[in-house]
Amino acid sequence: MANHRPPTSAEDAKQDFQQSFSSAFQVVGQSGVPAMAAALMPNGNVVFVDKVENYTQLVLDNGQYAYSAEYNLTTNTAHGLALNTNPFCSGGAFLADGRLVSIGGNGPLPEIDPTVGDGFQGIRYLERGVYHDDWYEPGHSLSTPRWYASVQMVQDKRLFVASGSLNGMDPMQSENNNPTFEILDADGMPANESTILPILSENQPYYMYPFLHLLKNGQLFIFVARSAEIYDPDSQETSLRLPNLPGTYRTYPNTGGSVLLPLSKENDWEPEIVICGGGAFADIASPAERTCGRIKPLSESPEWQMEEMPEPRVMVEGLLLPDGKVLWLNGARRGAQGFGTAQEPCFGALIYDPEQPSGSRWSHEGTSNIPRLYHSVALLLLDGTVMIAGSNPMEQPLLEPDYSTPETSYVTEFRVEIYTPPYLSGANASKRPRDIKLSQTNLTAADDEFFSITFTSDTNSTDLKIALYHGGFVTHSLHMGQRLLFLGHEGFAPGLEEQAVKVCMPASSSIAPSGPYVIYVVLDGVPGVGQFVMKEATPSHALHAQHAYCLVCLLLPPPYLFLSLSSSLAFPLFFLPPTLHLILILIPSSPSISHKSLSSFSLLLLPLISLSTSLSAAMDSFGPEEMAAALPEVAEAAEAVETTQIVSRLDQEAATLARDKGWTEPEKYDYSRYAGPSGDPAARNPDYDATPWASDARKYEWKEEYGDVGPEDEELEKMLYRHDLINRAGVKFDNLSSIKVVVEAVEKISPIARFADAGLHPIMEKNVRLCGYTIPTPIQAYGIPAILEGHDLMAIAQTGSGKTATYLIPILSKLMGKAKKLAAPRPYVTEGFDPKIHGVRAEPLVLVIVPTRELACQIFDEARRLCYRSMLRPCVAYGGGPVSHQRMELQKGCDILIGTPGRLIDFMGQSHILSLKRVRYTIIDEADELLNSDWETEFAQLLSGGDSNEDADHRYMMFSATFNKTCRQVAKKYLEHGYVRVRVGRLGSSHANIEQRVVYADDSAKQQCLYDLLLSMPPARTLIFVNTKAQADRLDDFLYNRGLPSTSIHSDRTQREREDAMSAFRTGKTPILIATGVSSRGLDIKNVMHVINYDLPSSDQGGIDEYTHRIGRTARIGNEGIATSLYNHEKNSDIAQDLVKVLLENKQAIPDFLEELIPEGELVFDDDNSEVDEENQEARAEAEREPAEPSASDEFAQPVVAADEFAASNQETAVEAPAAGGDEFDW
Repeated sequence: MANHRPPTSAEDAKQDFQQSFSSAFQVVGQSGVPAMAAALMPNGNVVFVDKVENYTQLVLDNGQYAYSAEYNLTTNTAHGLALNTNPFCSGGAFLADGRLVSIGGNGPLPEIDPTVGDGFQGIRYLERGVYHDDWYEPGHSLSTPRWYASVQMVQDKRLFVASGSLNGMDPMQSENNNPTFEILDADGMPANESTILPILSENQPYYMYPFLHLLKNGQLFIFVARSAEIYDPDSQETSLRLPNLPGTYRTYPNTGGSVLLPLSKENDWEPEIVICGGGAFADIASPAERTCGRIKPLSESPEWQMEEMPEPRVMVEGLLLPDGKVLWLNGARRGAQGFGTAQEPCFGALIYDPEQPSGSRWSHEGTSNIPRLYHSVALLLLDGTVMIAGSNPMEQPLLEPDYSTPETSYVTEFRVEIYTPPYLSGANASKRPRDIKLSQTNLTAADDEFFSITFTSDTNSTDLKIALYHGGFVTHSLHMGQRLLFLGHEGFAPGLEEQAVKVCMPASSSIAPSGPYVIYVVLDGVPGVGQFVMKEATPSHALHAQHAYCLVCLLLPPPYLFLSLSSSLAFPLFFLPPTLHLILILIPSSPSISHKSLSSFSLLLLPLISLSTSLSAAMDSFGPEEMAAALPEVAEAAEAVETTQIVSRLDQEAATLARDKGWTEPEKYDYSRYAGPSGDPAARNPDYDATPWASDARKYEWKEEYGDVGPEDEELEKMLYRHDLINRAGVKFDNLSSIKVVVEAVEKISPIARFADAGLHPIMEKNVRLCGYTIPTPIQAYGIPAILEGHDLMAIAQTGSGKTATYLIPILSKLMGKAKKLAAPRPYVTEGFDPKIHGVRAEPLVLVIVPTRELACQIFDEARRLCYRSMLRPCVAYGGGPVSHQRMELQKGCDILIGTPGRLIDFMGQSHILSLKRVRYTIIDEADELLNSDWETEFAQLLSGGDSNEDADHRYMMFSATFNKTCRQVAKKYLEHGYVRVRVGRLGSSHANIEQRVVYADDSAKQQCLYDLLLSMPPARTLIFVNTKAQADRLDDFLYNRGLPSTSIHSDRTQREREDAMSAFRTGKTPILIATGVSSRGLDIKNVMHVINYDLPSSDQGGIDEYTHRIGRTARIGNEGIATSLYNHEKNSDIAQDLVKVLLENKQAIPDFLEELIPEGELVFDDDNSEVDEENQEARAEAEREPAEPSASDEFAQPVVAADEFAASNQETAVEAPAAGGDEFDW
C-alpha cells in the first residue's frame, strides 16, 4: 500500500492506511503494467503503455515482461501486448481510420530486455478490430529522435509531431534537444523532414511535451513553459504571439494541465483554453503553482484571465466531462515530473465549471487514498465514469516504500480506480437517458445535413445537450487531441419520454478532426452511456467551385510523350516508377489565359522530349536547378505570372566578380558540426563540444595567496587587450563635443574631463588605459561621477557612446580592494575543479540584466577586461548556451553576473546555485527594451534582489538610447527618490558620426539593389538588417549564391550557430552579417563600417527607435560609419516622417522622394525630451527647503569631484571641444 507521506510510526502508518476517502473512488482491478500512457479504444477497452521495466504483472509468450496491456472494463482484467521498440515517454494520437499510433520513445535496455529495441524514432500502430493483437511496427521511423513529443491531428488528417529530446540527456544543454516539428501523413507515415519551431527553441530547457490545441481556423495553439502562440502548420509561420502566462512554468518537467474548453455551435465554435497548475523548477522541493489562466486566442485582443485553484498542483491533468465541466485529478503540491522528484500528493477530485463566474467555478468532489504522481493517467469512459491508473515515480518499479527519504516513499501503483462524478451519484443515476440509438455511426455530415438520435428520457428533463467527445492519447498530464463539442440539434420536446432529435455536425475538419469519437446524450447535466462513432473528413466543395487548368507531362523514354489537359484538379495521380518523371504545372483560371494560349503552351513543351533522351543516359542531370531554370521561359510563353528563379548553387560568374571587387570567398555553413546521424549521439562531431562558448572565455582567476592586487598575466593581458578584434575608441570626438547634456539631480554632478580625475582605484585606472580609453564620452563624463557618489541613475545616450563602461568602470572601481570583505566564499581552484567537491553558491555583488544573448556576451567581455588583476570574478548566463558550462562557472564563484532574464530566473530557481542576497548594484542595459517586454513578473523578482537581499543600500541604474515616458514610469518603481537622470542629446537621437543615406527600392528590386550596393563599395564589415527570420535566410542564400561572404543570425538559430556566426563576422571570415532585431541592441563589433536597413522597421516593429538602435552598430565610441536604408512608399510610409526629422537633425541629405515631408520651421519630435521627471523636481524642491546632510551610508565613498551648491533649475551643459594635444584634455 502506497502512503501519501512518510509515517513516523507504525500507528501513523495504520492511520494512514485507514484514512477516510470518498466512495466516489473505487478500486476495481490491476493494470498489469504501470500506466504511463493510456487511450480508450473503439472496442471499449483501455490500452496502457509503459516503458521497459525489470518487473510488471504480465509476462509475454517469449518469457519477457509486457510493457503494454489491454484492459477489459467488463471483466477488469489485463492482457499483455508485445512491443518491438521502447515507448518510454512517447506521444500519441488516433489516426483518421481509428488506429492508435505511439510516436517516439527512448533507447533500448538490453540488460533488462534484449527483445525491445531503440524507440527514439519509433512509430507503433495498434488496431482494435481484434482483441489481443499486439502493436504493429513495420519499421517506419521519425526523421529525428523524439523523447517527450506532443502530437495533434490537424484538419487534413495529418499528425503534427512537436518537440522531444534527441538522446534523453540533460535538456540544459541544447545539443541534446530537438526543438522541431515534423508531419506524419493521414496513414501515419513520416515525411522525413524536421523543421525548427521557434517557440520551442526559445524556451529551452522547458520545451518538451508542449500543449497543442487545434483551433477552428486550422491553426494550432502552442504553449510551452510560459509562452503561447498561434502557429500555422501549412505556412510554417507564427500567426500571432500571445501574452506570456503569469506565474511559474506550466510544461514539462513542471507540467500543469491544459484544456480546450467545450466548443459549441451556439458560440460559433469559439475556442477558449484554460491552463492550471505547474511549478517553479525541476526539483523535489519545487513549490507547485496555484493559478490558472484562461484565454480566447482568436479574440481581437487575447489576454490571460487569471484565477486560482483551491490548492497548488503540479502534474495535474484536466479531463473534459460530458456535461461541459472539467475534472482535475492527480499530482502533487511539491516537486516535478521525473523519478523521485515529487512529494505531498494531492488526493482530491476538483471540478471546474467554466460557465460560472470567476470565484465560483471550483468545487471539491471526492477524495482518493492512492497517490498518483509521475506516470499517472486519467481518462473518461463510455459510461461517463473516469478511470484513474498509474504512478511509477521511480526509474524501475518500487514495490515496497522506503520512508527514509521522500524520494522512495511512494511505490509503483498497479491499482485501477473508477471515479464516479457527481452527475451519476445518488438520484442522478436514475435520470440518465436510456435506449440511445444513432441513425449512423460514420459521421460525414455538414452544417446542412443531419443524422438522428432516438432515446428515452426522464419526463421532467428540460435541457438537452449532444456532446461529441474525443479522448485522445493521455500521458504525463497531457490529453493529446482531447476535445468536446456541443452539437447543434432540433426536435427535443421537454416532457416527452420517447425522444427523436436531428443533430448536425460541424462542416470544418478543424473543428472536429477525423477519427474516433463518443456521442453522449446529456439531459439536465446527466449523460447517458456513450456511443462510439467515426468522424470522417467532410468532402470539400471548395475545389469543385474553383477552376484550374492542369497540364500533366510524363517524360517517357523517347519517342513517347503523354500530355493530358484537365479543367479540374480532381483527377487521379498514380504512383509512378522511379524512372518516370512527372511535371505538374498549375495555371489559375484567368480571362487572360485562353484555351488557345494553353494549346500554344502545350506545344512549347515538345522540346522537353529531347530532355528525356538525356534522362535515359544520365537520369540525375535534369534536377531541381534545371527545372527551376526552365519554368520561367515556359510561363512567359504562356502569358502566365512571372516566376522568380531560385538559384541553389554558387553562380561562378558572380563569384568571380565578387573576388574582383575584393570580397573574400564565401564559406559554406557546415551543419554537420552540430549534429551527427540521427539517433546516434556518439557519431556527433567531436569538435562540437570543443568549440569554445562565450561563457567559457578565460578570465583573471584570483588565488588565495594574492594581496590586494594580483600579478600581471602577460598571456591573458594580450588576449584581453591587444588582439585585433577589440573595438577601440576613435578620434572623431568633435561631433560629440557639441552635444547638449541635460542632468536632473538633487545635487550638482560635476563632469570629469579625464578618467584620472574620477578618483578611480589604481588597478581600474590601469585597466582603463589598457582598454585604450583616453577621454570620457559625454555620458561617461557625467555618469561615472554620479555612480561614484552613490546615486541611482537613469542614463540616455546615443548608441555607441560608451554606456557599458559608464557603469562598469565606477562600480568595479568601488568594489576593488573590498571584494575580500564583501564577496561570498569561493574555492580558489583553477585546475581539477569538481563542482561536487569544490562548488559554491554564486552570490554576486553586481547584477547586469540585458535583453539579448549577444549583448550579454559583449558586456561579459568588457567586464573581463575591467576586472583584470582584481579579485572580482565576472560570469555570464544566457539562454541557448550550455547550462552545465554556465552553472560550473557560477559554482567557481561570481561577483559580477551578466545575464538575460530567462536564464537568470532559471538559475534563481536553483537556490543552491545562485542567490542574489548580496547584490548591491543592479543595472538594466537597453532598459527600454526590457521594460517594454513581458518580463514584469520576472523583473519584480530580479530587481528586488531575489530571495533575501540583505543590503539596504542597493543602487539601481538603467541605460538605453531610447527611453519613453511609459518605460520611465516603470523604472521609477525601483530607482531611489531623487535619482540622477542624464540625457546626452535628444532622447532617441541617432549618432552624429553616422552618414545616413536613403535609397528608393521597390520590393521586387531590393535584392538587386543590395547586391549592386555591396559591389559598389570597398569590402568592409557590413551589417544588414531585415524584419523577419525567413527574409534573413533568403537573403543569406541570395548573397552566398552570388559569391559574397555572408552569414545570418536570428532567434531560430541555435546558440552555437549564433555564436559561430558572430565569431565569423568579428574575425572578418564572413564580413557580411544579415540579422533580425536580435542583433540590433548594444552590439559592439570592431570596424562595422556599413549598416544597411534592407527592411526598414515599421511602427509595430519599433519604428524610428529601432532604426536608431540598428544604425548605432556603426560609428562606435568616436569612430565613423555609413548607414544605408532601402525605402519604398508602399512599405515604409509609416516611418517616413520620423526618418526625415532624424536626417535633418543630423544634417544629412534628404532624398527627393522624401522632400515633401520636410517640416516647416523648427523640428519638433514626438518624444518627451523636454519633460522633467516630476519626482526629481520634487526632490530638488525638498533639497532647497532642507539641505541634505552628507551621507555616511556608502562605505565606498571616495573624494571624487567637489560638487557646488546646485541651483533649482536643471543643470544643462554644452560640452566644449577638448583642446588639442595628446590625451590630456579639459572640457
